[in-house]
Amino acid sequence: MNACLILNPAAGQRDVHSELAQAIAYLEGCGWQVTRRETLGHGDATTFARQAVRDGCDVVLTCGGDGTLNEAVQALAGTPVALGALPVGTGNVWARQIGLPIGHPAAAARLLAAGERRTIDLGLISGLPPGAPGTGDVVQAARAALPGQRYFLLWAGIGFDATVAQEMETGQRDLKRHLGIPAYVISGLVTAASFLGTRATFVIDGVRVRRRLLLAVVANARLYAAILHLAPQARLDDGWLDVVLFQGQGTIAAVRHFLSLLARQHLHDPQVTYYRAREITVQAARPLLVQADGDPVGSTPLTFRVVPRALHVLLPRPVPEQLFEP
Repeated sequence: MNACLILNPAAGQRDVHSELAQAIAYLEGCGWQVTRRETLGHGDATTFARQAVRDGCDVVLTCGGDGTLNEAVQALAGTPVALGALPVGTGNVWARQIGLPIGHPAAAARLLAAGERRTIDLGLISGLPPGAPGTGDVVQAARAALPGQRYFLLWAGIGFDATVAQEMETGQRDLKRHLGIPAYVISGLVTAASFLGTRATFVIDGVRVRRRLLLAVVANARLYAAILHLAPQARLDDGWLDVVLFQGQGTIAAVRHFLSLLARQHLHDPQVTYYRAREITVQAARPLLVQADGDPVGSTPLTFRVVPRALHVLLPRPVPEQLFEP
């Protein structure tokens, strides 16, 4: 097994170099050939993953968070190369969804070495400005992203959460590194104090829906923001995206939606609507920020669609079968 291991040294809250060396030693003891690359900035994980495809690697392992995974996805979509995670980032939603240990790359490596390969769907965002981070990078993939497009593995958020993500990336990176998930909660409370709902129009598989929107999430996976079970019907290989629209405006509505998500009661709220779709177009009275897998990528108007069976992934055993079609 030829593997490229991509380390994001800025991810997470502690130094994992020692345990990462143990992970590599274990994999090599299993007969893997591991090439290690270390990112220095945004986009490096895409570059390294693209080179791994050209070099004929079987697997790309990312040692970072969901943002590092997302960068690798841009190069691996539509190729035979599988993606695996050694999660050490802040949210690690993908790892939590599939049952990998967080912050212990050696333990995760042992599970993946004995794991299972599956093929999953991806989401694709279209309409981003050419040259936006990560867009149009998949020049050799069988399902290549065109200029102004970007894949997402987990979800894309529109409105409130993308505003929080933008704040975390531009003004609160040190807070994120030192506090982890609580940094997002703090930023969310600050954002909620001044965030107003915006009139938005969605075209969901041809059906027009209008809402005063606080937040919309287009999900490929069930879990959201590390602890919230947002899309309980979502499966990773069903050829659908799950769309959750949160209506309202102002602080009270934002806090109420958060509490209902925590209690897993949001789908019983008349201010929340849930759809399953293959293509969603969004326009708003004013541009709304958009994030993909936790990283800001642009603003509306945009189109989101599912790309079925676009990515090979490594999963630990037993595979969580509830995440897949029977």
